[in-house]
Amino acid sequence: MTGRRAAPFGAAVPALAVLAGGVVLAACSTIPVPALPDPAGGVDVADAASPDLPSEATDPAGPDPWDTAGDLGEDPGPPDAATDSPLPDVAPDLPLDLPPDPVPDTPPEADAPDAGGCTGDPDCDDDDPCTNDRCDGGTGLCRHEKRSGAACDDKNACTVDDECFAGSCVGKPNPCDDQNPCTKDICVQSIGCTAFDDDTASCDDLDPCTVNDRCHGGKCVGGAAVICNDGNPCTVDACGPNGECTSVPSAGGWCSDSDPCTEGEACEAGGCRGGTPVACDDGDSCTVDGCDPTQGCVHDLMIGCKPCLTDQDCGLPPACMAVACDSAGTQTCLAAPTDGVPCEDGNPCTVGDSCVGGSCVGGLAPDCEDGNPCTADSCAIASGGCEHVSQEGPCEDGDRCTNGDACKGGACVPGAAVVCDDGNVCTNDGCDQVTGLCAFSDNNALCDDGQKCTQGDVCANRSCAGKPVSCNDGDACTKDSCDPGAGCVHAVIPSCMSCLEHWECDDGDPCTADACAGGQCRFSGGNDGQGCDDGNACTVDDWCDAGECLGGYPRDCNDQNPCTDDSCDVAVGCRNVNNTFPCSDGNPCTWGDRCGSGYCKPGNVNCDDGNACTDDFCSYDGTCPAVDPTSARGGASAVPGTPAAGARAGAGARAGGGARAGGGARAGGGARAGGASTPVCCHAPRSCDDGNPCTDDSCDRIVGCRHAPNSAPCQAGRCDGMTWYKPTYCEQGACPATQPSQVCNDNLSCTMDTCGPTAGCGYVNKCTDPKNPNCTPQGCACGLSGSKCGIGADECVDGTCTCAGGPACPSLKTCCDGFCLPGGMCP
Repeated sequence: MTGRRAAPFGAAVPALAVLAGGVVLAACSTIPVPALPDPAGGVDVADAASPDLPSEATDPAGPDPWDTAGDLGEDPGPPDAATDSPLPDVAPDLPLDLPPDPVPDTPPEADAPDAGGCTGDPDCDDDDPCTNDRCDGGTGLCRHEKRSGAACDDKNACTVDDECFAGSCVGKPNPCDDQNPCTKDICVQSIGCTAFDDDTASCDDLDPCTVNDRCHGGKCVGGAAVICNDGNPCTVDACGPNGECTSVPSAGGWCSDSDPCTEGEACEAGGCRGGTPVACDDGDSCTVDGCDPTQGCVHDLMIGCKPCLTDQDCGLPPACMAVACDSAGTQTCLAAPTDGVPCEDGNPCTVGDSCVGGSCVGGLAPDCEDGNPCTADSCAIASGGCEHVSQEGPCEDGDRCTNGDACKGGACVPGAAVVCDDGNVCTNDGCDQVTGLCAFSDNNALCDDGQKCTQGDVCANRSCAGKPVSCNDGDACTKDSCDPGAGCVHAVIPSCMSCLEHWECDDGDPCTADACAGGQCRFSGGNDGQGCDDGNACTVDDWCDAGECLGGYPRDCNDQNPCTDDSCDVAVGCRNVNNTFPCSDGNPCTWGDRCGSGYCKPGNVNCDDGNACTDDFCSYDGTCPAVDPTSARGGASAVPGTPAAGARAGAGARAGGGARAGGGARAGGGARAGGASTPVCCHAPRSCDDGNPCTDDSCDRIVGCRHAPNSAPCQAGRCDGMTWYKPTYCEQGACPATQPSQVCNDNLSCTMDTCGPTAGCGYVNKCTDPKNPNCTPQGCACGLSGSKCGIGADECVDGTCTCAGGPACPSLKTCCDGFCLPGGMCP
């Protein structure tokens, strides 16, 4: 009911009144009539006590031409006998005889009572489950009140759980998920959910022994089989039901333990065992026969053992030795090392072998790198070929949208997919294959903003918002508003029924024009376009329309920070909650960046090129130190932010500039201040020089530096006074301490003792008697009696030097007057 309260049945009305439908009743006396409602929500014809307007001057249609009694509202006098005398009315033809009302009726409200009469609630059923239909016993008119919570059907196949809300049928979006990762699921409003094959999607065929499964024809097809090879020829390898490689010992079979000093090995209990030592006896008594674990049998020539007259008598020399006959001296075969001469060390896994210290030393190992981070690459001595043994550990499968990729069965198996769920139904969540970052795009899906003051909620600008619910109950004596939690509220206006001044009719609503008319408060629309507050903190620029405050535009709560979850609360407004999503700090030298405390925290430096022979680091100024082009795989990455040219292809390389796109990147793209260059990964050759001359230093790409002991000379011969120290050679990776080898003193007075750093001790005979040139402990041997003797004797008697006829004095004593005295001179 939109007007004031109706007068009671039988109340007196003026002699002229306007009936429903604009019919004018003329009469000369007051007659009892029932109270009739105005369908347009205007004046109640039965309200004689409070006319709508004080005078005809305020009637929008002007003076009523059918008002023969003048101004009904201003006739205070008694009835005029000439004009106001009561006249009987012919009731049956009133609707036919009276002319139409010149004032057009206002269209009825949506929830206005039906104009037709009713006798009970069943007569008022409008087949709308979202209205409560009842018959008003007082007026005989139907009432259709909006309801919420009842089940209904909005005729939209793309919604489920349809439910009445404030008189409208609203449904929730149908998720349309057929649980098949190989289909794209959509909803068509006319037919409902439907699916299309998606051959670009990844999936899992539930077979743990396949990798890189893909969709085809709407089904998941297994990818490449997991390769299980533990590199052990004595095991049978297979992929188990849980996807783990298993190895079972094989039953017998030939194998090699890679030791050239054994032969006849066979598989036993999963290992290569049972070898017997190789026989290395060459039948030559002048060689020392043995077996070297890296070379096999060796036969070292015993210097000075084999007698000879010519070089041909010495036969063929062993490797790294030159043999010649010392025909003018000892008449034996002498051997000398031939350092630097190419040789063959018997190891097929070395190239460029050369002689060092009389032995053949292996050169560099071949490059067995296969570019697969899931294999340990090495050279097999038994076959001389490269071996690639499966190994565990982290890897990179080339898909930026997976984390925790790991080696399995020699292949890089993708890890868990990046979870991209921002918890906002108004965004389409996904992972960018190029950057590996989560991407969230706006959608316009149906949603539920959780507010009872909106209806028909849809997504816009990543926020869920609906159109305001109309809470106008058509009753001018209620203040209509909407509570976000409770819905429409109709507060009774205490001063509505009567008033004297306009100020008494203030309802506190900026969207209504308040006035006192005929002693009754009137509240009508009239402030359209004026600003107001709809009580919802998630709308801005609210405005008045037709007497109600309508919500304006949805509040934009996007702070452009990918490290916050943005939403709006109708009570407090925007909420920006920190998240822990993957992000990019703008530095191509880091990976695994993740949000924390509201900003993007850098992850780990990722400059590892997989080569143990390089030192890897990130250069923030875009340049790398100059390196020797002949060194092992040095230099900067071919693409900024990626492993260097020597790195494994496809394994750890990140395509593009390495910088991830997205709003979380810090200004400057991660480059250090003042640097216009892009950060690059540098890979400088690793120095393996241990400063030890007794090791041969090299580098293996898998294990890093190697230091093999050698037998090179490490200390030259020298003389310290008359003490000779012979040259020394490396032993077990160290140079042994030098010990005095010989004191150059033969204790003979008739020789001149010498010491040379290379030749060692030398002794020059000083005896000059051509008949007796030999030097003896007693001095020069004497010839004829009376010949000269040394300091230990004074005369020669029958070819023997004597001292006073007795024995010659021993060394370091001098014969003086027949006595042997210490010293070299007589007193």
